[in-house]
Order: sequence, then structure tokens, then C-alpha cells
Amino acid sequence: MGRSRCPLEWEGLDVSKQLGGVDWQSREPHFADVLLGDFYDLACVCRELAEAPPYPERVSGATWDLVADVCSLALDGSKTVRPFSPVVTNGTRRSFDVQDLSQEDLELLSAAVQHLTRPDIAARIHDVLWLRRHGPGIQHALSALDLYSNIPIDSNGYRLGLVQSWERAVTLARSLGKTTFETAQDLEAQLSHMLSSLTAEGDILALMLSRMMMRQRIALTEASDFADLMAVRGQSEPAKGPVGGLQFLECARDWYQTAGLSDRADDMSIALAEAAVAEGIERASGASSSHMVAAHHLEKAIQQYRRTSHGYRKERALESRLADIRTLHRDYSQRATEEFELIEGRSFDLTEIAEAAEASVKGKEALPALLNFIAVAPIPSAEQLTEMHRERLAQGSIADLFGRSIITNGGRVAYKVPALAEDSKEHVIASHVVTSHQMYIGGLVQGAIAPALRALSQEHSITKEVLYELCTQSPAVPPGRETIFAMGLAAGFEWDFITSSYLVIPQIENFFRFHLKSQGIITTSLDQDGTETEKTLSPLLDLAKDCQLIDADIELAFRATLVDPRGSNLRNDLLHGLSEPHTANGAAGIYIWWLVLYIVLVPFWTRSSGEMDDSASRLRP
Repeated sequence: MGRSRCPLEWEGLDVSKQLGGVDWQSREPHFADVLLGDFYDLACVCRELAEAPPYPERVSGATWDLVADVCSLALDGSKTVRPFSPVVTNGTRRSFDVQDLSQEDLELLSAAVQHLTRPDIAARIHDVLWLRRHGPGIQHALSALDLYSNIPIDSNGYRLGLVQSWERAVTLARSLGKTTFETAQDLEAQLSHMLSSLTAEGDILALMLSRMMMRQRIALTEASDFADLMAVRGQSEPAKGPVGGLQFLECARDWYQTAGLSDRADDMSIALAEAAVAEGIERASGASSSHMVAAHHLEKAIQQYRRTSHGYRKERALESRLADIRTLHRDYSQRATEEFELIEGRSFDLTEIAEAAEASVKGKEALPALLNFIAVAPIPSAEQLTEMHRERLAQGSIADLFGRSIITNGGRVAYKVPALAEDSKEHVIASHVVTSHQMYIGGLVQGAIAPALRALSQEHSITKEVLYELCTQSPAVPPGRETIFAMGLAAGFEWDFITSSYLVIPQIENFFRFHLKSQGIITTSLDQDGTETEKTLSPLLDLAKDCQLIDADIELAFRATLVDPRGSNLRNDLLHGLSEPHTANGAAGIYIWWLVLYIVLVPFWTRSSGEMDDSASRLRP
């Protein structure tokens, strides 16, 4: 919630009279060094002025505290309904929001704004009063619009607040309809002139203003003129830097595209691509070389080439150049994996867990030992993992403020997780759930499954014939697939998890397909031309979970280990020949083998002991 402010007794207080007695002029020097639109510095100065002075100027302290809160708000000028939002949001906690203002606060702001001379502060206050519908009619909206459009956009450095204020002015003018139709046209003319001037000066504000005008579809009839200006500036500026020529070329490309000049837009894309290639080659050499960074630049170059039309590339014989860049990108990506360093964390002693797992299968007959073997490790809880990461994000995580890439052993970017934002929160949580799940099963395999398997193998010979008999009696195994299940499971008891993976993983799909069809659920999709195609494992898992054939924990176990690129992705890598031997023989391969054995034996487990019923509820074959 919002911070506590200077205490103020309202009863019997004439706010207008009190504020009329404040020496506002003496406060103006405090803002002399604060640039227009720099709302962070404005909020800081207002906080200093809010230090409660002795009465009768105590009301002044409360006023500056309120003004500081208003200046601290984040502004998205493109939004009509809720343009202001808390600058910090952390789970259930947040900083000040417009809705925190009481009626007394609004009265104080309404009275104070009459005495404030800075257009950026006054515009925000009028805007907030309009959004809270304080006062009659649309006067506050008109005042905010007038003040926003009187904040000059000059070349005095990076200030996002300037461009956001003007965008808010455009949004306001358009939202008020006929009343401000001419004002909206005047705003577009002013912005068009400012963009031309700032581009000629090579100012960073030109880039910000250009993107805002594209977003708001402003001055589109002048798109080709803006594009030419941006292109000239981009070619004359150094490529790198915060106001580098490449950024101007990007804006030029977008304006050319808007103007319908696709060939000129493609020219800009090729220029950007070749600049990225040059940057990548430079980063791949020298004392501080990084093939990971170099591969990233080449990836951007490929993306720029792909923006161009096929006809454009063919006409200019650029396909071979694109192929060369792809080859260089693959080379850098493979070398990038050699730059990874092992990050060691805290170690855990699994001795007691391993000894307990071994003890659970020793000294027993074959079938009881097998049933205890599938009970040595819990199935990780999807709900608990999700809640754990939801709580972690609510407490704040610096690492999640940045996106991350998941890179395969071959250097290929398999998946990109976005930076944490309101619209990507669930995506980030899901990514962490998959990653944590795979780390968890690694511990389960090393601490429980592998030790128990060794102990079981020392006392019993679990052959293909024994497993075949179990498969024929298990309602989980589809008819006619008993032999393949038995061969795959037998390979695991021989510690050959490469063979077991190639045999049992395709049967997992058939397992779900068979049991879904048994419940009358369609497992195919029909194309427009009438072709009927069998669904693959990922959509089958969705169907199995929806119809409660399996629970959420089993679904996560299969999905995270077999088909999710954020996890082991074992099924997809195996079937496409991308899996290394150590992958199938590692934790993922062992765990999937154990999980299939679990599915096959759960019916026997529930028959032999009443206390096993909870595990049977995970499956309804």
C-alpha cells in the first residue's frame, strides 16, 4: 500500500486558506536543477519538502507528500483507463497507487494545483483528479491536456517521462472526442515537427518519440519523409552506443514499412543484419572473446535476414549469404558450450535415504521387492512446486527481472524464458516448476531409485520373461504391447537405459492413446483436407489430465521429462536423433523407466496392500 504521510487534522481546516498562506515561491529554487519530465527527481525533491514544517505550514508538508506520491507513479501514456500504476509491485505488496487517494487527499491536491507552476507536476495532478472524477465536468482533463502539451521536448538527455507525457496528451485528446478534435490534430503537427528536429540533431529522444508515434499511428502520411531522415542519421552515426546509428536504422525500417516501401525497409534490415554479423565476428576474437555473445549477434542477423521477403533475397542473391551466416552461427553456438563453467552449490548427504531405499527391497520375495521398489521415491507434487515458486516470486527475485535462454549441449537455443512481467508471470512460474522438477528427480534417482535398483538386482534376477507375465496381467499395458513393455523394462534391470528409452518411450504414447480411446475420447485431429492425424504425446497428456486418467503430478512428470524443452525433453531429442548416450543413461532415462514400471505395477501394488490406495488414484487405466 502507499506510504504513510505527514499527519494532518482535517476537522475545521480551511485547506484553500491554509495553502494560500504558504510561501510557494520560496519552494521553486528547489526544483531549479530538475529537468522537465524527470519525475523520479521531482518525487525526491517533493519528499524533502514534505518534512513537516511547524504549523501553520504543516498543511504544506502534507501537500508535498501527496505531490511526491503522484510524481512517483509509473505512467503508460498509451492507456486510456488506467494510465498510472504503482512504480513497484511485489506479489501482494506495492507502492502508492491512484486508488489510495482519499477524498481529503483529492481536495488537498485540487487546492494545491492552483499554486504549482511546473507544467509536468500540474499536468499529473490534474490528470489524477480527472481519473478519480474529482470536480465537475471535464475541466481537469482539459487542464491536464493543455499542460502536458506545453512540456517542451528538448535535447537535454534521456527522459522517458517527456515522451510518456506527450503520449498521454494524445490519448486524452482522442478520448475526449469532438471537444478536443482540433487539439488532437495540433498535437500531431507539433509531434511531427519535433521528430524531424530531434532526428536532425541525432538525439535519443528522437528514437523514443518515433516509437511512440508509430505506436499511436501519428503522422503516417509523412512516414516516407521520417524514414529518409532516420536512414540518413543512421548511416552518419557510429553503429554502437546508446544513440547508435543502428537504432535509427531500425526506426527507418519501420517507417519505410509503414509507408509501403518494402524494398527500402528490407535494405534497412540487411544493413542491420550485416552490422550484427560484424559485431559477432568481433566478439568472437580478441582477449575478451565470447562465442556465446557472438552467437547471439549472429542470431539477430539471421532474424533480420528473415524479415526480408524471399523475392528480395532471391533478386539480390542473398540466400547464399544467409546460409553462410547460419553456418557461422552453428559454429559459434557449439563453441559457446565450451565457455560454460560449473557452478557448485551446497552438497547434500543422501546416505541415509539411499540406505533406507536399499533396506526396503532387501530380504523380500521378488514381487514384494518390486512393489517396494516403485515406492522408494515420491512423485513430485505439481501443486507444491507451483506454490513454492509463486511464493518465491511474491518475495522478489532479481534473477527473474531478466529473461534467460535454455541452451542444449550442441549450443542450440531450445527455449527462451521471458523476463518477469505481469503478463508473463505464469509463464515464468511454469518454467521454474519444470526446472525444479528435473532437479528433484535427479536427487530421487541418485538417492533412492539407483541404490534400490542395485540392491534389488543383487538378490533377484528380473528377466524379460518375468516382466512379460506381469505385463500380461497388468490392466495398464495395452493388449498386444506386452512384449515391447517387457523388453524395455528388462533392459533397465540390465542398466541399459538407452535401449529401455528407445523401447518404452514410444509405448508411453500408445498407453495414453489406448486408454483415452477406451473412454471414448478422440485422439486424432482432422486437417482441412480430411487427413486424420494421431495426436502426439503433449496433447495426449492434456487429454489424459482433463479426463482424470492421470493426476497433475504424473502429467508433470511425463511432460517435464519427455516433451518440455525447459526440462529434459527426452522424447523429442531421442526421436529426432539429438540425444547423447549420457542423457538416456542419466537421471531422465532412469526416472522414465522407473515411472513406466510404476504404472505397470500399481495395480498389483493396490491388490497386495490396502495402504497403497492413494497411489492407485493417480491412474485409472
